[in-house]
Amino acid sequence: MRIRKWLILALFLFLPPSVTVFAQHNLGFMSGLNFSDLDLSMHAASRTVFGFGGVYDFDFSENFTLHIEGLFLQKGGVIDFPDPGPEVRLKSGFFELPIFLKTSFGDGIRPYFIFGPSFGMLLTSSIEAEIEGETFTAGIQGITSGLDLGFAAGIGVDYHFGDRKIFIQGRYTYSSNKMRIHGIAELRGGGTTEIISFSDEHYKNKGLQVLAGITFPINAR
Repeated sequence: MRIRKWLILALFLFLPPSVTVFAQHNLGFMSGLNFSDLDLSMHAASRTVFGFGGVYDFDFSENFTLHIEGLFLQKGGVIDFPDPGPEVRLKSGFFELPIFLKTSFGDGIRPYFIFGPSFGMLLTSSIEAEIEGETFTAGIQGITSGLDLGFAAGIGVDYHFGDRKIFIQGRYTYSSNKMRIHGIAELRGGGTTEIISFSDEHYKNKGLQVLAGITFPINAR
């Protein structure tokens, strides 16, 4: 329900009344890397993970586009506990729905700016640690908050050839809400299982994404 309200708001903000005069629709796919990191009280390092999915562009003028993506996007980071504590990797997978305003310039090769909100729905989440040479893992999806709301801004380049368009973009995304972990999980490894408890631990996702893709028109002007 909350996501639907944001979608409606974004459409009203981004689309002027005269959009039907130009209206060009494009569909395509994209993939790339997410240099994902965590914002939390302890020191954390980034993880290089990936994302892929579809893209829809609604050109409502020569220079302005409503750019919507539907991605499977990995997030997370590496948490460094003080010695002699272990290095813990947080691994998450999200269905990500960015809704961006795209502003383009030039002809042929067209640089552009993008910005807007990005909504993430948690699909998978786990922690992994190396302890005394053994790998221990725990699934924490069921005890982690499920919605990640972020805002992103970035730059990119479109290259038009015929009626197709290839693009590459880089953007930085930062979460505005905290992902909370609260509850009990089973830590398994080395033939043993231990119960671990989380008492309202929280973090924010952030990351630099580098993505490329191609789109095709689905209607004629």
